[in-house]
Amino acid sequence: MPFLDHVLQQPAYGWQDAGGTLIKPTSGEILREFSNRLNIFKDKRNWLPFFSWFKVFCLIPFFMVFLSSYLTWWTVLAAFIYSMIIMGTHGTIWHHRYCTHGAYKFRNPFWRFFTQNLTINVIPEEIYVISHHVHHAKSDQPGDPYNAQAGFLYCFLADVNHQPIAKDLSEADNNRVKLLMQHTGVTPNTYTQYQKWGSYVNPLSAVKSWLLNWLFWYLAFYLVGGHPLACSLLERQVFGRLAYGHSTMKVMQKEKINSGRELTFVRMTNPLTSYGLE
Repeated sequence: MPFLDHVLQQPAYGWQDAGGTLIKPTSGEILREFSNRLNIFKDKRNWLPFFSWFKVFCLIPFFMVFLSSYLTWWTVLAAFIYSMIIMGTHGTIWHHRYCTHGAYKFRNPFWRFFTQNLTINVIPEEIYVISHHVHHAKSDQPGDPYNAQAGFLYCFLADVNHQPIAKDLSEADNNRVKLLMQHTGVTPNTYTQYQKWGSYVNPLSAVKSWLLNWLFWYLAFYLVGGHPLACSLLERQVFGRLAYGHSTMKVMQKEKINSGRELTFVRMTNPLTSYGLE
């Protein structure tokens, strides 16, 4: 079986039926899968999608404080510029162009680290990169982790339901994952650790990077504009996280070309399209 056919963890409802047709799960099936995959008590190897969404919930208090205490014209403007320009640029140059496609190289690890941490740490590289390779190989086909033909919820919760790597990869396949990820600088698990934790990234390293990143950026924002600026910029990451990549609100529009054949164009309807993780 080709590597990209099984590198992602298949959802309980499957990718396709016996005839090779895309399975379009019900909302209930999608939500049950989402709940099961966030359950770290059932399987600690669910830690990475849980950790990703845990960071989102940690940002919600900043959003509430922003609305209740710091909602002014200048904080709204700052949040708009941060989300529409800075987050968008970072998403494109880091997750998409560098981590996934290796479109350029860094002269030394410092500049890679600098680029990686240009914004608040929320989206795990592993969840984006591996699944995006699969997406390119299977775009709009069964197995595409964010196939818009299966509906909004299928795409919106794809980072948990469809994008994590499989938990039962062989050592050879795990090494292929490493080849796709090693240039990112993310600290990897050994194969033995992968079997225990079910991820490429080492949990301790991920938690340390997250805490140091958030501490740095809150302090930096505070020194520039106090708590109002810090809260207004951090709360933007809630929406950036929910809108990231293809895992967001999408519509499908079919257009006829001269041959009469239909092509499917997937367009994001959320205003945070410029988050840039395409």
